[in-house]
Amino acid sequence: MDLNLDSLTTYMKSKFKDREHSENDKLISQLVQELWDGGIVTLKQLDEMVDAGWDAFLRYESDNPPVVDGKEGVFLDVGVVRVLCSIASDRFRRVRKESADSLRKYEEYRGYVRKKF
Repeated sequence: MDLNLDSLTTYMKSKFKDREHSENDKLISQLVQELWDGGIVTLKQLDEMVDAGWDAFLRYESDNPPVVDGKEGVFLDVGVVRVLCSIASDRFRRVRKESADSLRKYEEYRGYVRKKF
């Protein structure tokens, strides 16, 4: 199934049941476009990447938790997809135009991704 606003929203709610879900359609639409530009155009492709990169993402999140209102937390569903795909996929990372600091951080966790993308 092709990635679009509805399919990605449904996927994230199903896949990341223990995470807070973004209700911001603009933010999710932007993520859909980034995924498409990064060569991730189907839910199957995304799901394979999420499964292969889950351990890498959890390690990253543990070492680099998001801070909201001065408190460490966990990434929302949109953040999970962005960070995980940035760790697992060179092409996605190029689309995101991440800072040099972020690129270095993501590189540290690439070895934990179980498959090359």
